[in-house]
Amino acid sequence: MTDLRSIVSTLRWRIAAALVVACLLAVGGWVFAQDKPAAPAAQAAAPAPPPSKPDPAGTATGGIGDVTAKTAGKPTLEEVADFSGHNRVSIHLMWTLLPGFLVMFMQAGFALVGTGFTRAKNVAHTSTASSRSASSARTSACSA
Repeated sequence: MTDLRSIVSTLRWRIAAALVVACLLAVGGWVFAQDKPAAPAAQAAAPAPPPSKPDPAGTATGGIGDVTAKTAGKPTLEEVADFSGHNRVSIHLMWTLLPGFLVMFMQAGFALVGTGFTRAKNVAHTSTASSRSASSARTSACSA
């Protein structure tokens, strides 16, 4: 009898949580939806012509036409340097975010493994300790 009551009470909480998530997703969609398309920007530089043949190795990508310049296809040295600097910052940011995502997934995996090796009554404490260690590691990494 108590099992049925616990199942019903957890079912109610699960349904309530699912409704909250659905409402948040719906509101998020409304917030980011655009009523009308943005006005077209000023005429941009002409894009680079597509390669005449398929390029499976990617050796024909990144030509002079890809550099943003006042005169299409004829960038100055300063424009090339600016373009290169932006690419460098983007690459560094990507290589900083990717390991951060991997570490967070690893932390979740360690928490799952840790709770899998404990008794059912200790799972809440073990997962809380794992999340606490992850948050303290994030805090110390950000302050360093």
